[in-house]
Amino acid sequence: MNKTMTSKMVIVAMAASFVACQSRDPDQGQDAEIVGRRGASVGSESFIATYLGADFVQGVCINWIPKEKRELVLEHKFRSQGWNSLQYRYSAAFDMEHVCAKSKDIFFVLGKADNGDTVVERWTAIYRADGDPAIAPRMKRTAVYSDSGFDSIEAIGADPEGRFLLVLHGSPRKLVKIQVPSGVVEDVVTQGVLPALATMSMFSPWQHISDGRLWVLTDSTDSLHVLLRDADNDGEFDFTTVLTESEWLAAGYRGPVWLDDFLDDTW
Repeated sequence: MNKTMTSKMVIVAMAASFVACQSRDPDQGQDAEIVGRRGASVGSESFIATYLGADFVQGVCINWIPKEKRELVLEHKFRSQGWNSLQYRYSAAFDMEHVCAKSKDIFFVLGKADNGDTVVERWTAIYRADGDPAIAPRMKRTAVYSDSGFDSIEAIGADPEGRFLLVLHGSPRKLVKIQVPSGVVEDVVTQGVLPALATMSMFSPWQHISDGRLWVLTDSTDSLHVLLRDADNDGEFDFTTVLTESEWLAAGYRGPVWLDDFLDDTW
């Protein structure tokens, strides 16, 4: 079924108290520390939607804590529970700065180690066999990258097949690809070649009815779009173009031409 493009950013409620607990299983790799579950809403926070279904919605964000290492917050909402929020907080030894989702259960977390190096990890949510939403899923952590070389990171995005992570960073801007699981970094395009990168602030993958896989980069006003095309979905970009909003509309991209946004399961 065709889709029209909508925003992947949702605003959902945060909550109040938590109790400390910890999960470890040496046979399953290193886990993120579970630092609490939240209950009733007391404020608001910007969550990135990672799954939208008819009966279940999931979001994730980085909780910014002054003078402390930041935490990842996972939110679940179920129709069966009146869409009330269940939220879980996770910490690690590095300071988390960005998160994006490869799928409902797999996330890429990027941050800074104490020595200043950039850290990239793949986090996999592992749920109880009975699917009890009141029990926090474990987060299995797998190292992808740890080194210097990244600064002023603007946005990250995960390949839906999990083959790579795109990172927009630097001044002037540069778009790079971190291969998964090897951690090898490849340049995609620089601001010198593509000046529009200077104003881009977010991006995400889409499947187009005739163009195949497209990565769509947009600015904060949604008035300029950069398209990276990978028509045969081999992980290599074969075409790049920049469209103004009027050109975007004229090309029909605002219409029902999208087959998948790798997020919403309700269409």
